Amino acid sequence: MSIKLLNNVLTYRFTQPIPLHDLEALSEALQTKAARNPASQELSTMGFIEPLGVDDDYAEPIGAKGIFIAARKSERLLPGKVVKQNVEAKVREIEKDQVRKVYAKEKARIKDEIVQAMMPHAFVSHSRINALICPPYVFVETTSAKKAEDLLSLLRSALGSLPLRPVGTKVSPIVSFTEWVKNPDLSAPAAFSLGESFQSRGASEESSTLSGKNVDLSEDDIVQLIESGRRVNQLELIWEPESGLGQEGVPFTVNEMLGIKGIQWPEELHQQIRDDIGEDESKVTEARATLLLVQDLMLKLLGDLLDALGGEEKPEALADLLDGEDERDEEQAEEEEDLL
Repeated sequence: MSIKLLNNVLTYRFTQPIPLHDLEALSEALQTKAARNPASQELSTMGFIEPLGVDDDYAEPIGAKGIFIAARKSERLLPGKVVKQNVEAKVREIEKDQVRKVYAKEKARIKDEIVQAMMPHAFVSHSRINALICPPYVFVETTSAKKAEDLLSLLRSALGSLPLRPVGTKVSPIVSFTEWVKNPDLSAPAAFSLGESFQSRGASEESSTLSGKNVDLSEDDIVQLIESGRRVNQLELIWEPESGLGQEGVPFTVNEMLGIKGIQWPEELHQQIRDDIGEDESKVTEARATLLLVQDLMLKLLGDLLDALGGEEKPEALADLLDGEDERDEEQAEEEEDLL
């Protein structure tokens, strides 16, 4: 199968190290929660699938440490309009035949009976959600926090535990976004330039949301809005890494929860993938080459974004563990110097 470059991503990080190096054991764990179609009275089901379509390979290795997984959600389609029409028809029939009023409690019961009768005959729709595990991060390919949590809950159920939380920064993204728009010459983020869209809110929770697209964020009226007290909670940025990804950089939008969407990868990357796989035209080979490139790009993009936002706020327990590892590395280096 062919894998597209990730365009929409929610990022999570492990709060403590967990062993994922045994891919065979991980694949077997995921298979215990394999996808299946809903039973006759089930509205939906969700389970893992073979991400590259290779039989029984539920965990695809990407490079040295990365793992690619995928889940499928299957839902029975029961259009609300159709259900409502059937309920109304049944209510009219009862009121006419029995010459009495049908009240809310009975209507709810009638609706349940109609839904149960319709479910076995409803069409089943399938949707897929991918995740790229690159310890300590997990990139879930979606803009919906609910869909991401559905996948992570399924993974947690398969593994028994999953110490994860959304990635965070030491400085509030809203504070940084607002400052970048307010003073672009003084506070422009390293490796990024401002794009042409934004979303802002007033200081109070009741204030309206104001957004703009295809605008010059340095214009006086935009700056005046920010100076009047509005805060930028979503911003388009253009990533301009040192290694270079095309002459115009990589535009994307980031929100206050560090959700990234609408990444516009340059066409040159697709050519790079074709060059990497050479004469091997296998779809699986192409998918693996794409995922390896995606993993590298997403880690670099996330790293630059976290640096621009004042650095990542690491979980305390993990920070202590990393500090201990740094101290051991320093002690080892000193011992090696003494030996020399």
